Amino acid sequence: MSLAGSVVYQGEVNEDTGELRCDMASAKPGSVEMYFQAADLNLSTPMPLSFNAEIINLLEASNQASSGGETFPGLAQDQNSIRVTKATIRYPASLNNFAGAELADQYLAKSAVFSAVLQSGKGGAIAPFELVSLRDFNNAKAFYDAAIAASGLPAGTGDAIIPLIAEIQIEGETFGGEIVESNIFQYPVNLCKDCNPAEFNTTPPCLPNE
Repeated sequence: MSLAGSVVYQGEVNEDTGELRCDMASAKPGSVEMYFQAADLNLSTPMPLSFNAEIINLLEASNQASSGGETFPGLAQDQNSIRVTKATIRYPASLNNFAGAELADQYLAKSAVFSAVLQSGKGGAIAPFELVSLRDFNNAKAFYDAAIAASGLPAGTGDAIIPLIAEIQIEGETFGGEIVESNIFQYPVNLCKDCNPAEFNTTPPCLPNE
């Protein structure tokens, strides 16, 4: 499997409400042109951090059909089609060169369970999952405080930005029963508390249509 992301969806602003709505259908696997270069998470307000994964099945068609099994009953697919099962997210200390980086995996590493079917022959999907869910939010704040303490900064420092690099890998199983994995994708995740907006710009969830 090929993994890239996080996909930037196009969108449009509702003139009556001012709400920015994302058009997920505008992004198709294999033809995506825009990706977020990094994720910004301000820990002063609880909110999830999502990753819009572009996943493509690189296996050629086997021309042998298989049932969908218990997960997708009645769904016949080529044996080289893939059921995506989860994303594994890690923060290796070898990629994060700052005081307290070795604590990131302890607080933030996780498996994000989700489902998608990728047809053989470069079939794909764009599937969102949460790098940091609301349930994980307190762990993210605890890691931030621990990293600040390890750096020697005063307790309560909230305007420092901690630049993390996440390693993301998608796992799944072919309809023929073979376990498969994607490439390991590195994705920057910046954490802060009480940030100055001029220093820490939150990326919008989607971009307006031209």
